[in-house]
Amino acid sequence: NLGDGTLSQVDPATNEATTVRPGEVVGFTSDGRDLWIAMDGNTLARIDGVTGRVERSIQLGSRPLFALRDAGFLAVGRRSLWLTVPRLGERMAPQELWRIDPDRGRVLDRYRLGPDPNPPLLDGPYVWSISFDGLSRIDLRSGRTRLVVPSGGPGGPWGVAAGGGSIWMGQQSGEVWRLDPATGRPEAKIAVAL
Repeated sequence: NLGDGTLSQVDPATNEATTVRPGEVVGFTSDGRDLWIAMDGNTLARIDGVTGRVERSIQLGSRPLFALRDAGFLAVGRRSLWLTVPRLGERMAPQELWRIDPDRGRVLDRYRLGPDPNPPLLDGPYVWSISFDGLSRIDLRSGRTRLVVPSGGPGGPWGVAAGGGSIWMGQQSGEVWRLDPATGRPEAKIAVAL
């Protein structure tokens, strides 16, 4: 709940929601069993997927790294946590993607992102990120970041997903693009109703 930094846990048997308040939550992801959250400006925590209790916390520093509505987006994969970290107080400044060891809490790598990124997407040897600049791809083998689809103004990229051997990118202009994950080139552009 971005308004107040809480989480809602929904019971699928009753469709009832319970508010969980581990701290001020800014981003979250699931490893398929438990939930990982970015909270309180500088902490990552693992929440038990059944009980909703915090099982482990990793404090990344003594100063705030992210704030509500200002990054702290998470992904999990490749035995790592992936966290977007802004330059606090700088609007539209480039951000970083930190690769963090969930066992030791150490930052393993840092990659440059564009301003105001969405949550990262891991797919094979790549991390995909949509920012104000457009869609970027980080090649984890080489460590290089490449802008694959520039923003092109107000109708630029908005959401990204993987499936069926392709990367799927929504455009604010009302299209979904099917991209080749190896090259980043569009294979199809599909118009959708807005």
